[in-house]
Amino acid sequence: MLQSRVADSLYWIARYLERAGHTIRLIDVRLDLELDRPAGADGWDFARLCTAVRCDVSAGAPLNPGELIDALVFDGGNSGSVRSSASRVAWPGRTGASASEQLPMMTEVAP
Repeated sequence: MLQSRVADSLYWIARYLERAGHTIRLIDVRLDLELDRPAGADGWDFARLCTAVRCDVSAGAPLNPGELIDALVFDGGNSGSVRSSASRVAWPGRTGASASEQLPMMTEVAP
């Protein structure tokens, strides 16, 4: 039988890993959609994707695929990045707050 603290930690560890996996899938789908773009189309628009994964876009949305991957995969200061989710798995209680308080609520993106 598991102690409630252990069960809670296991639940939130799985949640963080699931969130990282969903972020990676969203990036993959978004970049695949760009393959269907007309050859003469201007610019990239990643603002909705960044909003969906709660990426901090105060300095503006990423302008190209390289910036998108840097922001959503490798940026540890971004609470919606894969790196941030993975670091929460390694240290689920490092801030003293419960695991459920560390995970921001996901919001829907308006069409």
